[in-house]
Amino acid sequence: MLNRSCLMMFSMFMMTQFSPFKALECMVGEYEVDGHCCSTCLPGYRVHETCSIMTGTICVPCNAGTYTAHQSGLKECLKCKVCDPELGLVTRRECSSTTNTVCGCSPGYFCADTIDDGCEMCVPN
Repeated sequence: MLNRSCLMMFSMFMMTQFSPFKALECMVGEYEVDGHCCSTCLPGYRVHETCSIMTGTICVPCNAGTYTAHQSGLKECLKCKVCDPELGLVTRRECSSTTNTVCGCSPGYFCADTIDDGCEMCVPN
């Protein structure tokens, strides 16, 4: 049987946990779901099931043709870019579970719009 001081401490703890005025601050590597903090998934993985009071986040690998480059709470991986040869683009680096496709230009084209280490738009020489 709980004594009165333990019951009061437990009541105060519960009020601080579920107060609508308390802003939830998750730590680095966590994200907020339904008022509690869940662990994020590593790059190359996505959330299959969010955490609960009883279980942790369940992560699964990204499917072929998708990726996540950073730790995240994403439920779906990002779709890999396709380098369209009709626009003068060629694949310089294939998509992996942790990196997006990197495009370059076909011979006879030059890059008119670069992003990071890839090309977004090629134009004829």
